[in-house]
Amino acid sequence: MTAAGTLYSVRFPYPQIYVAGRNNKDVLEVERNGQRQLPSAVAYTLYKPDQTSAYAATPTPASGTRLTEVTVPSANLPVATVSFGTGWLARWVCTMPDGQEYTWDREAIVARRALFPTCGQADLLEEYPDLLAWLGTQGSATSVQSWLDSAWKDIVQELAQQGAYGHIACSADAFRRNHRHRALAAMFRWLHTRQPTALEWSELWRHHESHIERSWPNYRRDLDQDGFPDGDSRASQSAVVHFNAAPRQRRRRRWAV
Repeated sequence: MTAAGTLYSVRFPYPQIYVAGRNNKDVLEVERNGQRQLPSAVAYTLYKPDQTSAYAATPTPASGTRLTEVTVPSANLPVATVSFGTGWLARWVCTMPDGQEYTWDREAIVARRALFPTCGQADLLEEYPDLLAWLGTQGSATSVQSWLDSAWKDIVQELAQQGAYGHIACSADAFRRNHRHRALAAMFRWLHTRQPTALEWSELWRHHESHIERSWPNYRRDLDQDGFPDGDSRASQSAVVHFNAAPRQRRRRRWAV
């Protein structure tokens, strides 16, 4: 992108997760001024950690309500030889409505298994049966799904930042409590902004927020990538960003254009 280019918002909530031995779909969504932006031409390349191409394609650009999608075949990520973990990179080269070509890189992770949410609206209503009614009095929300989705994205992003996602060897339900507290904290924080004089929203927000870090699980890891948890591989790192912590040093990679 040139200095005069348009500042498009490319919706990459966390590094792309690819599961070895499976067909993996990757999606590109671009926004500007709250509206989806449709590219006229797209090229996609998935780079291995050694900077060689694992897969390349020219997917059909988005149109109407359909997003730009690409599927990486399972044969390009074989379980027996693939490099698990971080260091992968998905590159999208797109010609956008302003007539310019943009290159958008997304860090990627190859994992043996994919995590998935195990906390749903029913779980939150078990704790707060009147939750939907409370949300309805302050806005038009009819479900809690948007908060659940946002909380799950934060969990995956945290695991990616820890460099742990590619080596996790635990059941997805290990993150259920953390997911629940994140979603409820965000909902009660929103209710507090809508009704700041109601102390109960503030108290519930801070109650669940205080449990986010302490509910982060001691998950099992598979560092030798044999498909089974290592005997002494339990790991737990903080699920909260500490703003007074020293910045983390990261190695810079050079990728071919």
